[in-house]
Amino acid sequence: MEAQGAPSPRLHGATDGGSPNASRAAGTAAAACFGYAVLMVAILPFLRTDYDATVNWISDYAVGRFGWLQTSVFVVTSLGVLALLIGLIRAGPAGWIARTGIFFLSVLVPGLIVAALFQTDLPHHPMTQHGLIHTLDALINFLSGLIAALFLAASFGDDPRWRSFRGAALILAVFCVVALVAQIVVDALRLPGTGIGNRVFAGSLILWLLLTALHLRKVADAKA
Repeated sequence: MEAQGAPSPRLHGATDGGSPNASRAAGTAAAACFGYAVLMVAILPFLRTDYDATVNWISDYAVGRFGWLQTSVFVVTSLGVLALLIGLIRAGPAGWIARTGIFFLSVLVPGLIVAALFQTDLPHHPMTQHGLIHTLDALINFLSGLIAALFLAASFGDDPRWRSFRGAALILAVFCVVALVAQIVVDALRLPGTGIGNRVFAGSLILWLLLTALHLRKVADAKA
């Protein structure tokens, strides 16, 4: 029986969390997947010296030699997002703000698989059907990831277990928005450095996912 007057987690918008071991496992799996993505994105420019990292976007590395590595990044990141979703549903904040963030985050699971299945078109090459699908899919993924990060970061303040992470999560989410806008402007104006802009945006979003997964582990450890 609960002590009289003891605050219920539901009053703070928290989910009941289920098994902390399952939540910790989800956070660990997600962090491992996102860590793999960061490592591959850092390594590929050194493997593909025929590409210019200041010009070529991350997706370009799925075309040609070692393309399977970048394709694996899409698949593994999708699995990481799925694991993070499971963890957030079990041990994340509740309420409509969190649910909205979780919905948009879930879009990335099939979206990243589509990115793996349909290769992009390289710069200065004719547009193909699979390249168009990849481009449209990337736009959906970018926007869904941003909306998810913003809504989830806002929802962290409603849960005592996540409140300490809210400030960092919100700052990084806003940075992701700025990075995407800068990338779009640089690309639209055909300014140099579009490849760098793409890496800054993608890297900041993956970092947001990674830090969220690590905090999920912290939440699970505190409950264990």
